[in-house]
Amino acid sequence: MAPAETSISQQDIVDAAVDVITTAGLDSLTYRRVAAQAGCSTSPVVAAFPNASALAQAAVEDINRLFGEHLAAGAASRPDNPFLGMGLAYVDFASRWPGRFAALFLSDQVGQASFDDLVADDVHAFVFSALGSGSGMDRAQTRTLVTDMWIYVHGMAALIATNALSAKPADIEQRLRRVMTGFRLAATVNEKGEK
Repeated sequence: MAPAETSISQQDIVDAAVDVITTAGLDSLTYRRVAAQAGCSTSPVVAAFPNASALAQAAVEDINRLFGEHLAAGAASRPDNPFLGMGLAYVDFASRWPGRFAALFLSDQVGQASFDDLVADDVHAFVFSALGSGSGMDRAQTRTLVTDMWIYVHGMAALIATNALSAKPADIEQRLRRVMTGFRLAATVNEKGEK
């Protein structure tokens, strides 16, 4: 039985919109689909979100929150290498929820953040802290490592989300470890090839 429409909260509507995006993609987000997913008429959806772009924005913001939680859990799952854990979680998110990943990173319908915003100073600070003082890397080198790794990880995730690449988790981890080692070395070498 469908819940009474008075019991449909704005968060219920956002959750339904996220479900629609997850299964059918951002392009499929309509009032009717969201209402059907929430088990209500379109009236509460329209009342909560007077235009479709506001509904899409709220859903994408919620997906971004879920994405952040997934990255944090990935980092926490690898106390020995939280940066690797974040990279694995980034790719895992794209693999598990390609519709969500596409809404965040492969669509221009909902104002995307710039690359600089995605690899913000707080991410650099986290990685600098995670690598520790024994890493031999200064903040500028860490910024280079983060930027290079994010480009690589995002590319892999996009390929997986669009079914252009299929890889087992162990293969993904091996690739990320190899690339991280190379990028880390490259970040500590100057233009003359000297450390």
